[in-house]
Amino acid sequence: MHHRIIKSATLAMVLLLSASLSLAVDKKTAVEPVMGEIEPLVKQFAAKSAKVPMARRVDVNTASKAALMKLPGIGAEEADKIIANRPYLTKSGLVTKNSIPMGTYHGIRNLVKVEQPENVGDKKAAPSAPKK
Repeated sequence: MHHRIIKSATLAMVLLLSASLSLAVDKKTAVEPVMGEIEPLVKQFAAKSAKVPMARRVDVNTASKAALMKLPGIGAEEADKIIANRPYLTKSGLVTKNSIPMGTYHGIRNLVKVEQPENVGDKKAAPSAPKK
């Protein structure tokens, strides 16, 4: 009787182990084709966006709503938020001011630039009151 229990337990462990291994193989083979298709697209997009010359990048401080909406992932709502939260000191300000999500920022960060308007940072001292 004891021998039969050991055989049954061993058989159950072997079946569980083989089932878990087959599931692991299925997950790996299911993910590989998708990753194989995505990686070239990501590399292609990164290469294209990195090659955009600074002069052709969109300035988030001065661009029109229509120009902003030409950027990937930027719709009317995001363009309105970008315009409402101006001025930006850095490109990452788009995220820190909650104008766009981080994922969208990663898609456009090489397509935009931030040029400082003339009046940003100018803090003219108010004239002091005459002393009595």
